[in-house]
Amino acid sequence: MEKKHLVIAYNFHPKMGSEEAVGWCFSKIHASYTNTAVYTQKYVYEERLKDVEFPASMEVRYFAGKGEYALRSLSKYIPMNLGHFINYFYWHFCLFLHLKGKRLNEFSLCHIVTWVTVIYPLATLWLKIPTLWGPLGGVAVAPMKMYKTHGPKNYIKEWVRSKIINLAHINPLLRASLRRVKYVICAASDGADWLQNRNLIRRENIYTIPGILYPENMLEEIPKEHKDMGENIVITVAARLLAWKGIDILLESIHSSGRQDVTLKIYGEGPYRSSLEALSNKLGLENIVEFYGRVNRDLVIEEVSYSDVFILPSLHDSEAGACMEALAVGTPVITTEFGGIKSCLKGCKNVFYINGSDRLSMIQNLVNKINLLEKKVSYFDKYVPDTSLLIFANKKEEMVKIFKKLEA
Repeated sequence: MEKKHLVIAYNFHPKMGSEEAVGWCFSKIHASYTNTAVYTQKYVYEERLKDVEFPASMEVRYFAGKGEYALRSLSKYIPMNLGHFINYFYWHFCLFLHLKGKRLNEFSLCHIVTWVTVIYPLATLWLKIPTLWGPLGGVAVAPMKMYKTHGPKNYIKEWVRSKIINLAHINPLLRASLRRVKYVICAASDGADWLQNRNLIRRENIYTIPGILYPENMLEEIPKEHKDMGENIVITVAARLLAWKGIDILLESIHSSGRQDVTLKIYGEGPYRSSLEALSNKLGLENIVEFYGRVNRDLVIEEVSYSDVFILPSLHDSEAGACMEALAVGTPVITTEFGGIKSCLKGCKNVFYINGSDRLSMIQNLVNKINLLEKKVSYFDKYVPDTSLLIFANKKEEMVKIFKKLEA
């Protein structure tokens, strides 16, 4: 009997967000290659996926660890997003206990698709089966001067994150875990360089493959006729509303530009939303800025396709899938050089990068770009090259090479 592939996808959904889309994308690649069993969160996705049609070769198994529901209820009170990490690590630990032993005989290999960066080892990495880990997030750190207006909690959080990254390579558990993993996939070049430069894993065992996916199936559903968006230049941004996403920098840049002929549409939800709304009102942008909250991914892509530009001044994004999706629908992108965004968008057209050593220089850099904005004259141009690893067929081709090595 032919063995299946085991995919562990903590986040898994075709139309929710970038993290869920990554789990869906790589699970779909496995299922297009052979029969695949996907383990994902029971309490998060069992209800949300009930109307989704899965490939015939994909079996989805909803898993919850003992006491997980109680832990989730308590963890929401833990500050600085640590509750999410606790849930994540505990879920993987319980799944390790569930799968170890005879249950693994069903599978030929294991792929742990994950949303965390390379510095956090997981219990499932210790399953006694050829294992692939990734695509893993990056390790970029922006200058701490960028965070000084974000409030003490956010500043401390970013300071702690930077110290953890700087010291992570001496973690013996991480080193031991990486010795057990056959191959690691990094979402962008910064993570791959970090691993190699610290001698954590051999270069030939590291692959750089973006987790985000060109939204081919969604493009077919978007009406191709021009939608009248009015005379204003429409700027969109889609992201979790966290301090480090830099949306406050975008608000201040629009204010500093003095332009009144723009409309900024913000899609996404998060703990920083109230601060952003307050900042928007303080800057007198209430007639320019519109907050839409969290909406379905396909609706966001449709709205982005009608926009004149997509701007994301993120301070350390691993990939920023929304930038790629904007390019896929023919919308120019302005984003930062921090993190792995630039390497993920290699070869793409109409991407404009900003940088800065501090907050004021970043804002001025973005103001210069905003002052040059004009209405978009054509729609659905192809800004992503045919050879890009963002495209499913190319990503699958690279993944199949890894599958064959693992199963040899």
